Amino acid sequence: MSNALFFFENMQGWGKNMPDKRQDADGDGKLDHPGLPDDPTYRLKDDVPYGTYIEVDAYYVSINPEKVGSGSIKYRFMLGKDVETDYNAERNYHYKLTLVLKNFANDADWHIEYEEEVPGIEVPQPYYISYLYNRTVDFPLKINTAGAELVSLDARIIFNNWAPEGASTLDYAKQYDYAVTSTAENAPWNGFLSLRKTTARVLTNVTGSQGDGVILITDNKSYYEEKRKGERSYLIEKGKTEYTDEDGNYSINPTEGNKTVNVKVPLYTRAKQMIINTGYTGNNPYVAYQRRAEVEFTAKIKFDDERGEQTLKDTAKIFQVRRIVNPKGIYRSADNDQSFHVKLMRLPKEEAEKFEIFPSEGPWRAYIPEEVDGHTFEGDDFITFNDGQKEVKGKTGSPIEFTVNFPKKPNDGEAFHTVIRIDYHNYTCQHLIFVTRGDAPVKLVDGGAKWHTRNLVSENREAANPLDEGSLFRFNNLKQPIAASNQKNSRSPWTNVKREDFKNAKTMPFTIVGREGTLLWEQIDAGTFNTSPTWKVNLGNGVRIAKYEDYKALFDDKNIQQGYGVLYGDETNEPCTTIQDVYEYRVGADGKRVSGYGMRGCFVYNKSNGKFVFFPVGASGYGHRRNYDYEPWGGTRFNAATNARGVLRYSSGRIDYYPEPKNNPLFYDLFRRPGAVYWLNNKVDPGSKIAWDINYFTFDFNSLDKANVFPNAGGDDKSDACFIRCVED
Repeated sequence: MSNALFFFENMQGWGKNMPDKRQDADGDGKLDHPGLPDDPTYRLKDDVPYGTYIEVDAYYVSINPEKVGSGSIKYRFMLGKDVETDYNAERNYHYKLTLVLKNFANDADWHIEYEEEVPGIEVPQPYYISYLYNRTVDFPLKINTAGAELVSLDARIIFNNWAPEGASTLDYAKQYDYAVTSTAENAPWNGFLSLRKTTARVLTNVTGSQGDGVILITDNKSYYEEKRKGERSYLIEKGKTEYTDEDGNYSINPTEGNKTVNVKVPLYTRAKQMIINTGYTGNNPYVAYQRRAEVEFTAKIKFDDERGEQTLKDTAKIFQVRRIVNPKGIYRSADNDQSFHVKLMRLPKEEAEKFEIFPSEGPWRAYIPEEVDGHTFEGDDFITFNDGQKEVKGKTGSPIEFTVNFPKKPNDGEAFHTVIRIDYHNYTCQHLIFVTRGDAPVKLVDGGAKWHTRNLVSENREAANPLDEGSLFRFNNLKQPIAASNQKNSRSPWTNVKREDFKNAKTMPFTIVGREGTLLWEQIDAGTFNTSPTWKVNLGNGVRIAKYEDYKALFDDKNIQQGYGVLYGDETNEPCTTIQDVYEYRVGADGKRVSGYGMRGCFVYNKSNGKFVFFPVGASGYGHRRNYDYEPWGGTRFNAATNARGVLRYSSGRIDYYPEPKNNPLFYDLFRRPGAVYWLNNKVDPGSKIAWDINYFTFDFNSLDKANVFPNAGGDDKSDACFIRCVED
């Protein structure tokens, strides 16, 4: 008997889409893919680059007069559970492989036998789940019962922290330390994973009517435990394989003479925001780090003999993949039908300056879904993939790239919208790309206003396209718009940002749209909170600045969700790599691009029909100028006459790291994180709401009150500067 060789589990797939391992699969008596490794057809036979294989090296000598020859020869067999198209090398199996040499060098016959070993639970390691919030994946596990009856199956999340995996040498380690010093080492209630379906947005600081799918909680731990998000028991009934449950459907299928049971249970990422004022989110905020959870599965089996009842356990590691933002959206004007070559990219580290293409760890596919989050929608007939397909696929280890074509032009007054869904890493992770052609206003919710697709530049002009951030306005002043050309960071590239990088703009000469010369910050008129908003745009009948009720309708509607990432427009036909080109889309006075190709922002979309509106956060990453600041190096407020005015920064109050972010570690470095603020056309009580907040890092999409845009420094409560978006009734 030969000694056994141990190897790691390697589940590469099986089925009709896998390459056939047989040397003569079509039975015509000839080798399907003859040749040596440098032959172009050599890899076609076993085109599974990460598969597990056995290789036999030999020296061949033939004196047969029909085929005389000699030389080195190599026999390779890709391991699996058959000799045809199964490439699954599964753990807890003993594989017996036999090579039979029949006639000449290439006449080899392989046989494979495998047998299961002791009873146990088998889980794939590792397993991936989407970086997006409120997503699901069917997790497969196999229970080797050895003929016993499966009595019960339970799952329990034993580790599920919010923190990024493998970031121990960075400042994130401080965030992590602060989060756990006053609690147990593991705080699963703050983590991304749930064993039960996410059915509601969980908020704490929203007043008034909450709308569909919004509930209020005061403590994440008690909510998590009360709703049993981290534990679940799966009902087992004899003769039944499919189970429908309000917490998520699952299947339990006995096979192979009841010796094994194949199970699929759903795993979920949690809500976009769990508690707003802590920043905990089911969406991975990190572009360079995964997040890890561990799920312990416990099964009880019962034999009819003296072996009686046994308990089986195994633990699965679930990784939430890093956040993907490049690309997230494609815009084409009505007259532009140029194709866009999608290349899904990611940053190799958090402060990296270049994006990189990455391979899919398992097959991938891109398609126009028949449904988004359970709702069917139309609008997919204006784009195709590659050579006219509606779906494109790739193999394990291949980059995720394909071409989007625009064969259909919208009529005047129309705009087409659709969503591309990409399933990657063996189809377990999802990425959405929002696609539009045309600029017509968009009605996102029934009974709501039509949203314009471009920010405001002046009282009578909107931005050149959806990527253009438009102007920043001080409250109740449409006459002195701060041109987008002013909104530049103090250095480039904008990485490893420190508090001292944010510069005082008090003496900065601001270019004003439609005006010769420049103005200083204090020369730009600004209303106080007590000012009744009277500003009106001159863009045609029925066009007005969006008010609180317009934004709130989006917040409340159960079909409205948000995606965050980079939008590309007419000026480029593929994603960029440097962060300057990816993030810093700027236009000149004539409305034409002068730098950058992409713009970060928030895609507010209706999952029932694929329509969306894009809200940019600005080329700098900061769609907001603060009227006053704290001394950047002292950390204390000082005299209003000398403090930093007009600083370009998203954060309203934070200018440094939180000293002890025990309860809100995701706000640890809020001062340097990207985001934007949009003015409302009305003031709303309670809470004195006057603006709308878009936090690109923590995915906030919510109202802001007076304190965040009307700072009171030494009695001066004049406003900040924010973006404006218009709607029409």
